[in-house]
Amino acid sequence: MTTSIDINAVRRRSDYPEDGAGAPPSEPSATERDERAAALERYESLVSQMAPGAAIRDPCEWLGPGPTGAEAVPYPALFVRQNSDANAIDLHDIKQGYLGDCYVLATLGGLTRTSEGRAIIQNAIQENRSATGEVVSYTVTLHQPERPLLGLGPTTFKDVKVTVSAAYVTGHAFARTDANTSEVWPLVMERAYAAYDGRWALCGGVVSSAMQIIIGKEAKHIGLSWYRGSYSADRLAGDLAAGKIVTFATKRDDEQVDGSAAAHYLRPGHAYLVTGTQTVDGELYVTLHNPWDRDEPEPVAFDELKRWFAAVDIGTVR
Repeated sequence: MTTSIDINAVRRRSDYPEDGAGAPPSEPSATERDERAAALERYESLVSQMAPGAAIRDPCEWLGPGPTGAEAVPYPALFVRQNSDANAIDLHDIKQGYLGDCYVLATLGGLTRTSEGRAIIQNAIQENRSATGEVVSYTVTLHQPERPLLGLGPTTFKDVKVTVSAAYVTGHAFARTDANTSEVWPLVMERAYAAYDGRWALCGGVVSSAMQIIIGKEAKHIGLSWYRGSYSADRLAGDLAAGKIVTFATKRDDEQVDGSAAAHYLRPGHAYLVTGTQTVDGELYVTLHNPWDRDEPEPVAFDELKRWFAAVDIGTVR
């Protein structure tokens, strides 16, 4: 069964999450922060006046103009193979902007690393063109989890078609540009996810939830506290060998028990994609990628993961 959602008909939720989790700390500028604060005030005022069942016409219009609003990017193209890319859909196409949607972009980053994952992205997006051949919108296929009654049996998924316009969002994910093109598939996927989820701000979430919605298969979320949860080095090796997406979520500032995660250039409350492992002097280290596509962390010793990270999320594409 397939359900269709048009972005202009999506109702905003009133549970606007705390702003900024996982977003680059040096951005936005003071002016942009003021713009976002004013936008949030407008939104909250709007919600308080809404009758039950009322809808806001465009889930991103309240953000206003400029870096945090919807504006066109020059020479947009859906998929572009830059000179440094092994494939047109590449990990470095993804550049997280001002919003804390690392959990979504880390999922997309994981998909870029296998042929099966890249096919999921490519097949998810359909261009909609005008009579003159101009791209006017995109229809993105996402997947709504449907959990069985009383949790008995596997989760099933229903395809959901989300149509978003070709007004690209800058200041959230950034388009990867060169002299002639701006690659926009991460922006399209991000906007479609926001329309589906009903929270255009996308300021925080669980990676496994994004994995399920984007991929359409069950994903696992495992806590890494000292007292519960287990994720062994052998399991990590097996998951990576199977082409699974593995991410680690750092603890928030108030969860740090013995120092700041900044010791490894890790951002608290942020999701990192596992890109591999390496052994140094007999000790296993995990290499990680930051969805910002900059400020990469140092490799973290596997035995120290529970010290810095709150959870591991595992998704499958095969």
